[in-house]
Amino acid sequence: MPATARVPLGPATVNRKWWIDLNSGTYEIPVWTPVNGITDFTPGYEPSLQDDSDFDSLGAGSDVVTAYKWSIELTVARKVKADDPEAYDPGQEALRTAASKKTGLANVVDIRWYEMNLDDNGEVIGPLTEAHRGFAAAQFAHEGGAYDALSTATITLSGRGAYEDIEHPEATPAVPQVLALSPATGPDSGGTLVLISGDGFSGAVKVLFGAEKAEFAVLNDN
Repeated sequence: MPATARVPLGPATVNRKWWIDLNSGTYEIPVWTPVNGITDFTPGYEPSLQDDSDFDSLGAGSDVVTAYKWSIELTVARKVKADDPEAYDPGQEALRTAASKKTGLANVVDIRWYEMNLDDNGEVIGPLTEAHRGFAAAQFAHEGGAYDALSTATITLSGRGAYEDIEHPEATPAVPQVLALSPATGPDSGGTLVLISGDGFSGAVKVLFGAEKAEFAVLNDN
């Protein structure tokens, strides 16, 4: 059998493609907050290998993966917001708060991470293939340094159970769906402020109650 032909590859992607978001809503109706200011991003995967060889292996070892642990370690620059010099990035702060003297469920965060291959103008120029979601225990540690060092912190997210592969956030949006109304009823005369929860609301151009158009504002995709 002849050797398979080789095809030259194009340019490599860069590690800054990784984006990560933190969910402050429910699992069914997530509200994603980005973690900004990332300077280093390292996903980890640690398999547990066991030797399952037996007499029939004729002396050859035989490894099998029986479990695995996943993790994400990132370094962030502790920058303040451009529009509020008295506040840090909300995503960083959510992780710091979750990791600060918290134990048990209070220390667990719902995160998603995915690749965004963009050019210098923010336009997609590469594959948007990987997208994952999972629960993790959060650790947050200031790195410190000399008086002239930039303030940075290391965030370690240790996976709890399996992570799942999800549809990439930049994929074609799904048909909008309404999951909840609050309040669910109101007077026929109208005028009631209603919070609509669901999915796929970004880009909405109108909201109808029956045939009546309502004034509305989109808070986020949910």
